[in-house]
Amino acid sequence: MKPLIIACLILTSCAWSTQEKVAGAFFLAAHTANYYSTEKALDNPNNHENNPILDEHPSDRKCLVYFSLTGVGALIVAHIWKDARQWILWGYGTVNAGCVVYDRGLD
Repeated sequence: MKPLIIACLILTSCAWSTQEKVAGAFFLAAHTANYYSTEKALDNPNNHENNPILDEHPSDRKCLVYFSLTGVGALIVAHIWKDARQWILWGYGTVNAGCVVYDRGLD
């Protein structure tokens, strides 16, 4: 949970516009939802993860570390790359939201 708190602090303390903060909040919400939906989907032993970094049946800890690092990493990249900030956050957030919809369709 600490990485999520750090991500929220990064998001609220930086000099982003209101629109950029909304995009960041959407990204964080979708990324967190993707983590939880992945964890739930993997509780069924018949399901497997398609992400090659996580392997087919990652541990809960491996999922937490992966989603924490990629979430904070995306916020850092978006913070540094100002011209593409909204594209990064809306785009990556939309991909995460799509993964949540996919996970919900699994048994």
